[in-house]
Amino acid sequence: MLLGSESPIGRLKLSKKLMLGESSARTILKHLKTLGLVEASRRGYSLTRKGKRLYSFIRERILGPIEVEKNTLAFGDFNIAFLVKAAAEAVRLGLEQRDAAVRVGGLGAITLIFKDGRLVMPGVEGCTSEIVEVEKLVKSNFKLEEGDVVILGTGRSLREAELAAKAAVLETLRRLKG
Repeated sequence: MLLGSESPIGRLKLSKKLMLGESSARTILKHLKTLGLVEASRRGYSLTRKGKRLYSFIRERILGPIEVEKNTLAFGDFNIAFLVKAAAEAVRLGLEQRDAAVRVGGLGAITLIFKDGRLVMPGVEGCTSEIVEVEKLVKSNFKLEEGDVVILGTGRSLREAELAAKAAVLETLRRLKG
């Protein structure tokens, strides 16, 4: 996302913005280059045409982040929500999103689907007051449409919650057909 909004960008500046070591940034850039998503020049790294298409796809599908106050649903000290447009088909029970969030060090992720005019948790009957609370917050920031997915990443820090949410979002996008 940084390469799409701040291109070209050098490895050192990228590592600082990502709060990673320079060797980690170098490894990430190497992988992105292998995938054909970035190219290097004297001025730094930029997205290739393929990288720009992926960046546009992500920007069109993902809205957020928004902070959500702690409650029994948003159980982390910090909670970040993203909206993934038209992605309900990519969600089974939300366990894949939760697992992706945990793999990057988050406490977890809650996945909600906008179905029949309200947010629901996959595989759970009924609607809790906490889901209604999250729904009000999301609706005050975004226009929800049938089939949209709200991912709520939880963590012990704001950065951890955001990384958890982003990992869950990327897992959802990865599972989209087409």
